[in-house]
Amino acid sequence: MLRNTKKMVLGAVAVAVGLFHASGAQAADAIYDASGDWTWSTTDNYATGCDPDDDTTGNALVDQSGNNFTVQIQGETSDVGSIDGADYVYTASYPEDGGVTSESTSFTLTSAETAVGTSTWVWSNGGGSCSGGKNVTATKVDDVPSLGLIGLAALSGLLSVAAHRKLSD
Repeated sequence: MLRNTKKMVLGAVAVAVGLFHASGAQAADAIYDASGDWTWSTTDNYATGCDPDDDTTGNALVDQSGNNFTVQIQGETSDVGSIDGADYVYTASYPEDGGVTSESTSFTLTSAETAVGTSTWVWSNGGGSCSGGKNVTATKVDDVPSLGLIGLAALSGLLSVAAHRKLSD
């Protein structure tokens, strides 16, 4: 298959314009502060044209400032996303297995400590492609004070919940 062995890291929240911003609608103020340490897991992974990712668990550090957030997943690179009320959204692209993976993740905080959502991805190397997705759940295990947008850039971290970052073995 095009995407053979891979290790998945889930992170919710990366470079995003936001679903509501794309429609021209005004984003609602964030309902919760997601800043803190989170544990996440994925279930019901599926794929078309390649093998699905394995169900995975991990940790993430999230920092939220207003309607923006960053997430650092298991000490890896940080991603930035946008918030509309309790809805968090990000999209990201990154090199993987000789091609590029583009993913879109959206999740909803159902409380200040719980998030649920989905992540979908497409991998392509110019000659072939495959796609897939998964369900994501996350639980906040510890609060961390918000660093603001400048601190976010310096720390490169915010919430990992409804997404994934696949890494080659």
